[in-house]
Amino acid sequence: MASWLEIPQSDLARIEALARAAFPEECCGLLVGRAGGRSAATRVTRIVESRNLATPSRRNRFEIDPEIQFKLLRELRAEPDDVIGVYHSHPDGRASPSPRDLEDAADESLIWLVTGLSQAAEDERIETRAFGLAPDRSRFEEIPIRGLNGD
Repeated sequence: MASWLEIPQSDLARIEALARAAFPEECCGLLVGRAGGRSAATRVTRIVESRNLATPSRRNRFEIDPEIQFKLLRELRAEPDDVIGVYHSHPDGRASPSPRDLEDAADESLIWLVTGLSQAAEDERIETRAFGLAPDRSRFEEIPIRGLNGD
């Protein structure tokens, strides 16, 4: 698991904008970058948006379009970057993984970026946090985020 996650502020802002646009459903996509390991930063170099294909409800679950995943994996074969994680939103929820997220997590090398969005009357709260799956896969552990300016 990464010691910390570096992500351009512009990508964080884009993910939060996507969460607002998808509300009351979840938005989702992939994080592309370079894994840093236990003693170094994992760095996001770009985000790749996906339609949320979850059924029956996109209000409390997400499914990334497999066509986007396969296309991206083919594209990344010739690059030093790789898929390093996923992002999704929790409408009217917290910026932490849900029990369903834990059930769906299978790869402890992936980072889970979760944006919690609450849109109460006249009061919007939005927060984004990063997590990694614990080695025993029993829980998520928070990973500090360092937003990068100018990227």
